[in-house]
Amino acid sequence: MRLHSTLIALTLAAAAVVPASVAQAQSGTFSFAVGAGSDNRQRDVSKSEGDAYTWGRATWNSDNNGFYAQAAYETLDMGGADLGLAAFTGMRTRVAGFNTDIQISYKALIDANPAFDHDTFETKIDLTRTYGKTRTRLRAEYSPDGLGATEEWVWVSAYAAYPLTRKLSVSGEIGYRDQASNIDYTGYNAGVTYAITPQVGVDVRWHGTDADIPVAAHKDSIVANLSYAF
Repeated sequence: MRLHSTLIALTLAAAAVVPASVAQAQSGTFSFAVGAGSDNRQRDVSKSEGDAYTWGRATWNSDNNGFYAQAAYETLDMGGADLGLAAFTGMRTRVAGFNTDIQISYKALIDANPAFDHDTFETKIDLTRTYGKTRTRLRAEYSPDGLGATEEWVWVSAYAAYPLTRKLSVSGEIGYRDQASNIDYTGYNAGVTYAITPQVGVDVRWHGTDADIPVAAHKDSIVANLSYAF
């Protein structure tokens, strides 16, 4: 459980630092993005029971790009709810040569069944670095109490992407999720991303897990996503 303790400490540190960043941020800019996909996958598990979904987000970035805040929605199928809302806040810096993104989020399911634990707090830490043309990312996520029956959980993953052309890239990720009151699993995905225009992109990706359980959420699937940023 040492990783759990480390992530808890980082969560508390981020909670202390982010308000200071807000106070220092004098102005910034807004950006928006919307999209749709054939399956709502997060950490390689479906949140929509394999059905299509839509999403949208609004992001505010400080002028120095060091702080940001975000509000988002997504359609899903969890605990009787078909809509999820989220609020994020985070800061970007550099640590030991890595671009570092520390984020705290609150997520809630709308109109979930009364007995279903419908909201959660999460912390995410990304470390990214580029080697030649290859972009790499190490990610760690933690929640003290997840949605539904899931209690404390940790997700750690490694990701890499390589550009084949100016518009086309390939990427893959492997991660492990340790969960209290739910199944532990290894998740993995691989796919291609194509920039149709600077604002419009499409991603086609295969997702799978090693969970040997007959549920749609863990079923291997090829997922297509279309996004538009403005």
